[in-house]
Amino acid sequence: MKFVKGEALQSWIYRNIIVNGFSDFSSVIGSDGLWHRYPYFPKEVKVEYSSIPDQELIGYLRLSGIGIKKASLLENPTLYVNEVYDVFPKSYHPVNYSKGKVTIAFCNLCIKAAIKNNGFGYIKSEWLYGSKCTIHNIELGILESTSRIDTLVKLSCILKGTYFKKNFNQSEMKFIKEEVESFDFHFMPCIINEFYKTISNQFYGIARIYLKEKFYFADGRKKKVHEFNMYSELTNFMSFNASDFNKFMDERAEVIFHTFGINQNNSLSERIIKKKGENCSKCYQLNRGDKCSIAPIKMFVLDKDGYVDEEYLSNPCDIRLKKTYNNMV
Repeated sequence: MKFVKGEALQSWIYRNIIVNGFSDFSSVIGSDGLWHRYPYFPKEVKVEYSSIPDQELIGYLRLSGIGIKKASLLENPTLYVNEVYDVFPKSYHPVNYSKGKVTIAFCNLCIKAAIKNNGFGYIKSEWLYGSKCTIHNIELGILESTSRIDTLVKLSCILKGTYFKKNFNQSEMKFIKEEVESFDFHFMPCIINEFYKTISNQFYGIARIYLKEKFYFADGRKKKVHEFNMYSELTNFMSFNASDFNKFMDERAEVIFHTFGINQNNSLSERIIKKKGENCSKCYQLNRGDKCSIAPIKMFVLDKDGYVDEEYLSNPCDIRLKKTYNNMV
C-alpha cells in the first residue's frame, strides 16, 4: 500500500501494519505513546517500494525528516541513503523498546476531508513539525498518552475523525526540527591530501615562521593531515585566498558528478571533487571506511570452497569474482 502525498512516514507504516494484520507497533510508536523519530517497517510487513522512482521516494521521506543530506564539505554526501534503507523491512529488525521522540499531532478537519476523499484518514508529515494546520489555519490537536496501548486506541479514533482533545501548551510538545540540506559539492579524501600538501609547502604570503610552527614539529618532521581541522583550513583558504584556491582547483582537482541509486541505477547524483587524474579503482584508501562516495570495487576473501554470503555483495563485479573463483577450483 503506497503512501498518500503529504502523508507522514509514521502514518504510512502504521497503516501498512494494520492492513497486514500485524500487531506489533513498536517500530513506529514508542513505549511512551509518542511517534518514533526514525520509524521502520517490521520485517513481517510486506510493502512494495522498489517500483517507486528514487526521486519521488527521497522527496517523500524528506518531508518526514528522513534521508536528508547532512554531509559537510569533507564528508561522503551519499550516506543519507542508509537512512532510506533502514526504513524498509530487513531480515532482522529487533523489537524497539525505546521511548518515542515526536508528539502525535493532528487536524480533525483535514482527517475528515481525507476520509471523504480517500476512504481513510492519515497523519500529515507537516504535523510532525508542530505548526498550525496550513489548510484551516487552526492549532493542531494533540494525542495525550503515556503508553503505546493507549495511543493505539486513541489513534484509531483520530483516524476515524472522532477524537477530540484540548491542545496542550506548545512548550510541552516534542516535534521534529526542520533541517536544511548541506553543501552542493564535497571534497573527497584524495583531494584533501593534495590540499594539505599545497598549504603546508607553499606560503601564499603567510609568514614563513608561522607556517613552520604550524605544519612542522620542532625536530623538522611534518605533521600528519589528521592532526588538523581540515574543514576550517579549507573554508578559511577559500575565503581569504580565493585566487590561490582557484589556482589549486585548476591544477590539482577535478569535479565529477557521481551517480548512484536506491531502486534505480544512476537516478541520483552528487557533485564531488577529487584529485585530478586519480584512478579510483586503485585508490589506496578504498578500505578506510565510508568517507568516499565513489566506492570502488569491493574485494572479499573467498574460502577454499569459493563461498561468499551474497547478502554482503554490493557490486556486480563481486558476484563475477565469486563465479570465476568457483570455475577455477
